[in-house]
Amino acid sequence: MSLREDKAEAIAEEEGWGYSICSDEQTFVERYRGLTQRLLRCGKLSGFCYTQLYDIEQEENGLYTYARRPKFSQAAMRCITECNRIRAAIE
Repeated sequence: MSLREDKAEAIAEEEGWGYSICSDEQTFVERYRGLTQRLLRCGKLSGFCYTQLYDIEQEENGLYTYARRPKFSQAAMRCITECNRIRAAIE
């Protein structure tokens, strides 16, 4: 999932790449929350990781920009962090 650094909109440009496109911050957070909750409900899954924390030259699917600035508001980042603190079904 991807959001442009300079705008609150998803990208689909030749120089950028992401797994899916989100139209805005709220959509991204909802997708992230939904995916995280589904993963954590799985009784046979002991962990997962978000492999691209930061954007890099050709991939813009990080939670932070290439310059290491958050792409989202504090409220959205808080929601993402809270999702990551949910206890997994296997625990």
